[in-house]
Amino acid sequence: MMILTLSFKLSLCILSALWTVSSSRAVGTLQVLGHGVERLFVNPHVNEESNCKSQLLNYLKTKAQELPNGYNDYRDMHENKYNIPELIKAFKVHVDKAKKETYGFDGRLTHEVENRFLRLKDFWASAGVDTGNILCKGLHGNYLAPGTNNLEKTLEYLNPTWNSADVDSRANEIRGFIEKIPDKYNNPLLTFKSDVYKADKAWKSDVVLIGDGAIEFEKEYCHLGDRTVEFELAFAFSKLLVQRENLPELKRTQSDAQKHRRWELMEATFAAYFLAHQYGGELEGEESCILHHTAYSWGDCNEDSGEETGHGDPDQRECAAILGMNLATRRHLKGAVLDPKMIQVQLDNYYEDILAKDPKLCHHDKNHNMEPKVMPCTQGSCSA
Repeated sequence: MMILTLSFKLSLCILSALWTVSSSRAVGTLQVLGHGVERLFVNPHVNEESNCKSQLLNYLKTKAQELPNGYNDYRDMHENKYNIPELIKAFKVHVDKAKKETYGFDGRLTHEVENRFLRLKDFWASAGVDTGNILCKGLHGNYLAPGTNNLEKTLEYLNPTWNSADVDSRANEIRGFIEKIPDKYNNPLLTFKSDVYKADKAWKSDVVLIGDGAIEFEKEYCHLGDRTVEFELAFAFSKLLVQRENLPELKRTQSDAQKHRRWELMEATFAAYFLAHQYGGELEGEESCILHHTAYSWGDCNEDSGEETGHGDPDQRECAAILGMNLATRRHLKGAVLDPKMIQVQLDNYYEDILAKDPKLCHHDKNHNMEPKVMPCTQGSCSA
């Protein structure tokens, strides 16, 4: 069947800093660390009394507690003292000249990532998105290992006024930290966040960056099995779509955290739309439930308690994913691939319902057995 392309032209606000949220800001007596999924609340007892359960937060806390100095090491890893995840990203985007990419801790996911990435590009190209200049690259902690000068080159790029002694001293300090943590350069926290880079020049390529740690979380903790790569790529690609398409239209009265939450929920809707579509991931039956629960697992329970962290709480993220899946599987739309702007319009129509977790839209019960219109769900969510 020929894929129908639906385009919908809207006048949208262009944001120069699409997802900027303060990297360290006070929230009550707690300290918020990092950006997006790297954010962790230092207080290990936060949310113990809440009914909201975030598998993501539980996982990050567990991994942080395994570090020699616990949360202090986590802070140093992600904040200005070392900021190691950002160093790895800077190396891949600005310094690395390798023509061949590998994916996964041991490189065995390379072929699968390459094939599924091409499928993603073709899918969104059929909706009118220009995907020709988008690359995919892997994020590996071992890029910074001894025996390479990758770390030194990255530090030189980021700090052009430093002399060689400054660079060597900083590189030794960073490697000394990494070599004291579990699994050293393969510690999943170093590459836990897949990310994107939107080029600042038209002739440069946009980049989707797939982290080894992100894949491990979804494969081992969320039990996604052979769907892991497809899920991770779909959500990362959706982040780039939101940035490239200047989505969504924003109100001037929104706070930065509210804007960021809207972008995050839009990403979940886009990813779910691709994964559930017959020309995309073709999720059916209980696999669709895994999609819901994966979106749920990435939620931030501090949103549920009233703090604006810009991530969306688990139920909100899952509800956004349900909307995307319903759009992909409605009988009268199944043969079409919707333009991202049309999907945005649908999210706008239901956005307040998603924030309110309206059961008429989200169809959830207290046992977290999701029941969207397209099918009943009985699959369990990620491990607690």
